[in-house]
Amino acid sequence: MSLWNCIHIESPFYKKLTTDQAYCEETTLQESGDNLSELKLRDRISPLSLKFFETLPSTNRYVLDEVRQGNFHDSVVVLARLQTAGRGRREKQWESAAGNLAMTYGFSVDLSLSSIGDFLPRLAIVAATKVVEAIQSVANLPQLKIKWPNDLVLNERKLGGLLIETTPLEQSTVVAIGLGLNVNKAITLPPGFDQLPPVSLTEVLGHPTDLNGLVAAIVGRWQELDHTFETCLNSFDGLTAGLWRLGETMLVFEGADQYQGQLLGLNRLGGLDLSLANGVVKSFTTGTLRAI
Repeated sequence: MSLWNCIHIESPFYKKLTTDQAYCEETTLQESGDNLSELKLRDRISPLSLKFFETLPSTNRYVLDEVRQGNFHDSVVVLARLQTAGRGRREKQWESAAGNLAMTYGFSVDLSLSSIGDFLPRLAIVAATKVVEAIQSVANLPQLKIKWPNDLVLNERKLGGLLIETTPLEQSTVVAIGLGLNVNKAITLPPGFDQLPPVSLTEVLGHPTDLNGLVAAIVGRWQELDHTFETCLNSFDGLTAGLWRLGETMLVFEGADQYQGQLLGLNRLGGLDLSLANGVVKSFTTGTLRAI
């Protein structure tokens, strides 16, 4: 995915193995939490197109490059076991490891690139909510929240994040929803990178999660955006309840400016509403949210 940069490792598990070695490989990978299976994924998300890579610089970049090279024809799921040039918002670099998810869902929308811009803040929240729903379908984690605008927080630690990018395709627009998720391996962030330390599902649940089932659950929910884009984005009621630190006093950094106030929730554009000390409600469409 376009959010997570993987650690380069030399591993015999990613070489093609003989039939006699297959059981050993599968067992070892499952024990390590790296249980992604291309065959299982193809079966679970069929008839969607799947592009599966052992190593890829960026799953988001792959989708966008396919469009620019004239190779994008239909909705596609792109997964990489290892990602070598992932990035997040504002081009921040991330590290991940095999056993986590680095994936992108690419689909086209019958809107021009200039028209779709108004939908993007809402799309980030709706897409993140779909991921939360998918995780909840395999694990009961009521403490899982969305940190506006695009992060997933579990027990006050960062579980993952999304990056949404777009590119024109004739009279339409291709949307790439990228996801980086700490599933079976935790990552280490460089000092000062983020105020929230990372966490994985395995750390919280105490056992590895089936990556194939989780991918299928996420993709199934993202397909709703593909099929009914504007309807999904206009069904915005109730999403505020899933926000991290809702109702608390928070800081929002917008460029060089800093604002403090009570987090009221989301507005209809997908932005954030903050009640300032003077009683004014300020809305944000971009920015960084921090706890005090």
